This record gives sequence, C-alpha cells and structure tokens, in this order.
Amino acid sequence: MKRHISYTEVSPEALAVFDLFSKKEGAEYIATPVTIQALLDMDRAHPFTTVLEMGAGIGTITYTVLAHTKAHIDTYEDNEFCKSALAKNLAGYESRYTLLTAYADKPPHSTYDLVVIDGGGGKGEDGGTMPIIQKIAHAVDARTFYIEGGRHQQR
Repeated sequence: MKRHISYTEVSPEALAVFDLFSKKEGAEYIATPVTIQALLDMDRAHPFTTVLEMGAGIGTITYTVLAHTKAHIDTYEDNEFCKSALAKNLAGYESRYTLLTAYADKPPHSTYDLVVIDGGGGKGEDGGTMPIIQKIAHAVDARTFYIEGGRHQQR
C-alpha cells in the first residue's frame, strides 16, 4: 500500500536526522525528511530486525535505521568517498551494520524485513546498475521494498 507523507507530517526525529546529515560533506544526495519519516513510520508499524540497503551514500538512511530502530542493516556502498564518510557518520554503531563494498557480493541473509533501494546510476557490473539491483532484489525475500527518491529505472 502506497501512502504519501507531506512535509507537515514530518516528526522532529526525522527533521533532526535530515538536519544532521544536510551539514555533512557529500550531502547533495541525502534522503529527504519525507523518506526518513516513512522509514520511521514503517518500523513503528512493523519493527525491523533486518534491513538491506542498496546504496548507503554518506549514511542518512543507514543512520536512521541504526539510531531509531533495533535492526541490523546490511548496506552496499562502493564509492570510496562514501565508504570513508560512512565510517565517520556511523561511529558507535559498528556492531549493528555490515558494509558490503561490491554489488557483486551476495547479501549476507536471504530474508529481510526491509530492502531500501537507494543506489545510483552505477557503472559496468558494479555500482548499483539496474541489472545488479534486480539480481540482488530477486535473491532475497523481503517483507517490504522501499525505493528512495525518483529512481524510475530501479522501479
């Protein structure tokens, strides 16, 4: 079921995460407050235990899951700048996430409560291209898939 959230429904929690990440280097492509709120709402309705994220970027969604749920998150990111930023931005949560640095790697689990597709245009056989995203998405059983932003190619 698709539900649209307006900016007037965004909680202080979601705005705080957005504000925190909007000030960081690499913030040009972070998740919006509406996306952050949608993830918080999904967890409240049906708490996550395992999450798979395809495209961590600098970690806005990853941080949201780690700071506001009890879930463990497996996250793909192959960009060197983003991997470095993730290490800084997720400090203190190392035991609750697994960083997968190549999209060719199989996800660690076969079942997830949530799969977030937040990967970009990709390059070659790596980097979140549509065939790679499809391969990973078809390899797992998930309760919910969430496609962040206007990623029409991944839809």
